[in-house]
Amino acid sequence: MTNGGNEELIKKWINEGWNARNPALIDELFHPDFEVAGRPNKRVGLDGYKRYINDFMSAFPDMHFEVRECISEGEIVVITYRVTGTHSGLGYGTHPPSGNLLETVVVDVWRVLDGKIRERINAVYDEKAITEQMGFNPAYLPADD
Repeated sequence: MTNGGNEELIKKWINEGWNARNPALIDELFHPDFEVAGRPNKRVGLDGYKRYINDFMSAFPDMHFEVRECISEGEIVVITYRVTGTHSGLGYGTHPPSGNLLETVVVDVWRVLDGKIRERINAVYDEKAITEQMGFNPAYLPADD
């Protein structure tokens, strides 16, 4: 797959997976050995990521990712997006719906291997601002079973 193809694969996940609320797309786009590196220095596999996605989609039913920049080189794709949503549902860790609005910019590093998404590293986000917006610390990444 070319670099542009890797970039399009990540954008497909963002637009058709996240924004269109289609978590089943994970099975098509993600490598079986996928890992995500989240905070605090925690890594989980595909099952943990699926729970994370379902929890977020439940907790923020209107969450939207607006892709701003997307750059790829080899198997690496760096993407910047503006994330907005309302914490109006259950599913975000142990926190009940707050009704608070979330707006932040996130920079992620993705790795694509053999035409499948193999890794995501949540590289940059403003945890302090998110905590202030939500009223609680947003660090959440479910453990693998």
